[in-house]
Amino acid sequence: MSTITSNISRTLNGSTAFTVGSDTYTWSGRWLDMLSIWAPTDAPLRTVNLTLSSKSWGADVLRFAGNASVNITDATTGVGDSDRVYISHIALGTSATSTIVLKNAEVETLVGSGASQKVTIGYWASYIGLNRGDDTVTVVGNGEVGSMDLGRGNDRLTTTENAWVGSAYTGRGNDVVSLGAGGAHFIHMGQDADIIKISANSQGAVLHGGNGISDDLPGAKDSDTVDFSAFTIGVTIDLNGRRTVEGTHGEFVISNFENATGGKGKDTFIANDVANIFKGGTAADTFVFDTKTAAHGDKILDFSQTEKDRIDVSGMDANSLVSGEQAFTFIGTAAFSDKAGQLRYQLSSGDTIIQGDINGDGVRDFSIILDASVALKVGDFIL
Repeated sequence: MSTITSNISRTLNGSTAFTVGSDTYTWSGRWLDMLSIWAPTDAPLRTVNLTLSSKSWGADVLRFAGNASVNITDATTGVGDSDRVYISHIALGTSATSTIVLKNAEVETLVGSGASQKVTIGYWASYIGLNRGDDTVTVVGNGEVGSMDLGRGNDRLTTTENAWVGSAYTGRGNDVVSLGAGGAHFIHMGQDADIIKISANSQGAVLHGGNGISDDLPGAKDSDTVDFSAFTIGVTIDLNGRRTVEGTHGEFVISNFENATGGKGKDTFIANDVANIFKGGTAADTFVFDTKTAAHGDKILDFSQTEKDRIDVSGMDANSLVSGEQAFTFIGTAAFSDKAGQLRYQLSSGDTIIQGDINGDGVRDFSIILDASVALKVGDFIL
């Protein structure tokens, strides 16, 4: 392992020998076995600037450790299988943020340790594994990543244009995934409160919101959001996972999400049996609550009478005292009168609270919250 005591800049081109510290690195048949750099942890932070250039060469291991920040820039020119630059393994064991930009070269595995890493892939990476830290991974152009594990931290994964990800696990922390047209095969959002955003022209994917919280993160909560706000077509988002979301270019299988955001079309949202938060977007949206457990203090952020949004409780039995399915009776702001099947609302601190009594005891059995003061009418509901 070569020790550095100052900032360095080096170029790897498949032919020219170079020195790092007291060590000289040479190429054998345009192949480099290992480049290993160490910056002492009891010394000031050092920066390693590494430029990859030329074509038709490869390296087995590029390893960096200690108190260093690593910047890798890809200026390679090979574009075919026979002349593209290939790297088997990049290991980032440094304590500071590194920036790795591989827009043309191919890497088999790229792993990082505790620091926050910034990684851009433009061609192919078989596996990316990052540990602790608030990591950012961007897959651009026609780039592809086979699989990745972003580890602990508030991570960001973005794919642009036709870039594709096989599978990704975002781990602990509040993570954000944004999928472009290329989409992904499988995304698992891990623990805590995460957001996944889908572009309007994205290919289909299997999306799992994850579950559980990090006990050692203050205020951690498991509240995951699937966001279709870029869509211009109307979609049905069933948070129970009973149906796929039909996009323009593919189907999305969603599960374990608590919240959903719609787009510019006439969307339908179906609540599950945990507290949900819905944002309908523009156009006439419908919010469906088909059981009393589905209406579990759920919140609608942008209910609009102007856009003809509606709340659908028709699938819920309004009267548990008799057999069959009964419809609700809307009583406005009047108090419950000990009759099963009454639906009312009240204004409270800028919110509108919708309440239903299904057993006639004069006590609400479920509630739905609108994040605004709305004078509701019977036409705002499907009873």
